[in-house]
Amino acid sequence: MALRIKLTRIGRKNNPKYRIVVAEAKSKRDGKYVEQIGFYDPILQQNSITLDKEKLTGWMQKGASFTKGTERLLRNFSMETLLHDILSKIVDHPDSISLTREEDDFTIRINLTAHEDDYPKIIGKNGSTIKALTEILRLYDIKMNKDSQKKIFINAAS
Repeated sequence: MALRIKLTRIGRKNNPKYRIVVAEAKSKRDGKYVEQIGFYDPILQQNSITLDKEKLTGWMQKGASFTKGTERLLRNFSMETLLHDILSKIVDHPDSISLTREEDDFTIRINLTAHEDDYPKIIGKNGSTIKALTEILRLYDIKMNKDSQKKIFINAAS
């Protein structure tokens, strides 16, 4: 019995919501599942993924693998979470940090908005902090996606 970590759709028409579940590989998208380990709401911008990390690691140790869509979703979620965690330790107003992500075949563009007093800290002297953050995200993307050749840009504009 091969297990996959996949998304099952719930919600109304034009208002999708997804459960992150562990199910047999050959089961239908919205079919039976073994266990629900999380929830994803694509309509919400911030914190739209809730995930039980203990259940996730437990199922991965048992041999469950990701579908392509779930793997991409969790990789993107992790990159934004990493950036948000780093920025919240740098700035004075961590509640005002907002990140949006745009991606195409060649670039990842992260639009960052924050409190106006925090921009000098985010950018740093001669752009050193923002360049370091960009490099961290580039290395993270290469680690998570071995053949990644994407350019990463962080736009910090008020």
